[in-house]
Formats: sequence, structure tokens, C-alpha cells
Amino acid sequence: MTSVSVTTGVRRLAAASCGLAAAAWALLVPLVAGRAEPAYSHLAQYISELGADGAAHALLVAAAGFAPLGALVIGFLALVAGLLPRSRQTRAGVACLMAVGAAYVASAVFPCDRGCPSEGSPSQTIHNAFGLLEYLGAAFGLLLLRGPLRADPRWERFAPFCSAAAALVVVGFVAMLLPPLAPFRGLAQRMAEAAIFGWIAAASLHLLRVSEASGRVAGAGVVIGVSRSATHTMAKPNATTIRLVTGHGVEGDAHAGATVKHRSRVARDPAQPNLRQVHLIHAELHDELRAGRFALVPGQMGENVTTRGVDLLGLPVDTRLRLGATAVVALTGLRNPCGQLDGIQPGLMAATLARDVGGGLVRKAGVMAVVVASGEVRPGDGIQVELPAKPHRRLEPV
Repeated sequence: MTSVSVTTGVRRLAAASCGLAAAAWALLVPLVAGRAEPAYSHLAQYISELGADGAAHALLVAAAGFAPLGALVIGFLALVAGLLPRSRQTRAGVACLMAVGAAYVASAVFPCDRGCPSEGSPSQTIHNAFGLLEYLGAAFGLLLLRGPLRADPRWERFAPFCSAAAALVVVGFVAMLLPPLAPFRGLAQRMAEAAIFGWIAAASLHLLRVSEASGRVAGAGVVIGVSRSATHTMAKPNATTIRLVTGHGVEGDAHAGATVKHRSRVARDPAQPNLRQVHLIHAELHDELRAGRFALVPGQMGENVTTRGVDLLGLPVDTRLRLGATAVVALTGLRNPCGQLDGIQPGLMAATLARDVGGGLVRKAGVMAVVVASGEVRPGDGIQVELPAKPHRRLEPV
């Protein structure tokens, strides 16, 4: 592993830690401080009223609640800025979201007056200005980030969450300002805050899963198993080495060839190009399945190459993987889990399917590829990742 990848991993962990801590603190501060104010109403009162000038625990709420929360948000955004797709729009989006952290710090320094009125002392005026910046900055920042995230295969499925969170922020903010909804302004504010910190928490969790593949990454992963079968069996016997042949696939494997070899596809059109010459599965899937009730070994799910350390599902179409010294494959798409998996163990097919944060179907049963450079591959070989030129296309079932 390179020093760059170690540094990026540490930064990613630090960003996720700050984000999750911020989301937890945003939930705990109003709950704990609210319990200390017997007459406080979460339904009708703003969160900042817990630290209002003259409130019983104003200094404690400001020093131990609002200020640390603002610092955590700013820390999260400063760290995550270098992990998101690099563009001016990304930088603008992160800058707008910084208003959220700044607003909480300002709430600690410039507390609102009792009741948090629209007009009042100089402190109240500054407090209101930062409150306006928080919600406008959050809404615009989330909308600005949606475009760059959608264009990056590592973040594409997360992008719709930006739009949903921005919409909730706007709805909550407008509801706070409408006089007829004054008895529910506390609830409206919590809707907006939940959208902001829900997005931060979700982004933090996504950071822990997202691939760091960018350009060519030496030593990005390792081959832990190779397998082949001369017949159309689900499980493929392990081998000490396999040979990949350009335009053909795995030498001696039933699925090798320039045209389709999978029987269902041959029945439809035997002249179709074979986009499934090599099947790769990440060993992390085996780990996940073993943590449940499935006991799996390399090759058992039909893969030719079992990898570790590469987020195969997060890579785009035409990504090239160098396996060992000379073999290179180009990714063509996802393996679509089928009912044959249940022949290994009942329920296995369902276990290889999931839903992302946007509700989209996630197929976890590995990726398919074609061979673009011949060579031998064996367990222990390194894997290099080379992304194609942008714009990237996400993997779809082939």
C-alpha cells in the first residue's frame, strides 16, 4: 500500500468520524439541554433558545453544545473536501455547507434573545443573519454537490440524497418563517436540521465504503484465488494458476470465447460478443456473507478471480485491472445474481442483493470483464487499477 493511500485512508476515517460525531451531537444537544428546561417545547421553540441570553444553562449549552458541534461540522467538511470529486462546483458546494458549522459557532458567541425574535439586540441580529446563512448555504451547497457526485461512479448512487436533503431543508426553513405555523416552528426547524445532519451521517458512512480508485493505483489490491471449470458448473475448482488469453478469456474455462458461452444467452443469440469472459468477485463479499449464515470459498460462486482490496462494484465500465505481471482485463458490467446461487445454499441469491440510500438495487455478486492482454494469474498477484477517461459510466448487468 502506498503512503498516499495510507494518508487518504486516514483522512477518510477522520472525516467519517467527525461527520458521525457531528450527527450524534446534533441529536443529543437539544435532547439533553431540553430536559434541563422544564418549560421548553421541542414542537414550538427553536433549538437556539436553549442557549438564549438569560437561559438557565446558556453558557453550558454554548460552550459544550453549539461550539463543539460547529467545529465538528467544519472539520468534517474540511476533510471531506479532498475526498469528493474535484471540481469548482464541489468546492463551491462545500463552501456553502460551511455556513452550517459557522452558524453553530456563531450561536455560541452571539446568543439569541429570549424567544428568538426576528428583531432585537445586536446579538440577535447577528444570530439571525447566521441562521439565514445556515439554511440557504445548506440548500445551495447540497444542490451544488449533486452534479459532481452524480458524475463520479463512487458517489453516483449517493447523489439523489443531496436533492432530497436540500428539499427538506427548504421546506423546513420556509415553514419556520410562516406565522400560521408558529406553534410548530420547532418541529419545522428539526426537519431542516435532520436533513442536514442526516446527509452528513450518510456521507460519513458512504466514505467508509467508497473506492479510492483514481487513475492508476499501484498495489491497489491482491488476487487471493483463481478458478476455472471446463464444464458449465456453478462452482469452479480452484487452480494454482490460470492463463488469460486476449479476446478469449480463461484458457480451459467453459465461458471462454469471443462470442457468448452462457447457455441462456447462446439460446437467444449465439453470435453476441462475449462480455463475460472473466468473472471477478471481491473477497469482502465472502466476508460479509460468512458473517451471516453462508460459508463460501473462492470459486464457489462461479468466479474465475477472487480479489481483495479493490472496490469492484464501485468501478466504472472500461476500468482496466492489471492482474499479475502482464494480464489485463477491462470491466464490462455486473454479474446479475440468479437462482442458481440458491443451489449452493438457500437464500444466497437474496443475500447478494441490497438497496442503496436512494432505493436503487445493488447487485453484489461481482463483475464481468474481457481480456485485453494475455498473461498468467495466480493467488498473491498484485492488482493495479486504471480508470477510463471521463465521463464515467457505471456498471450495469451484462
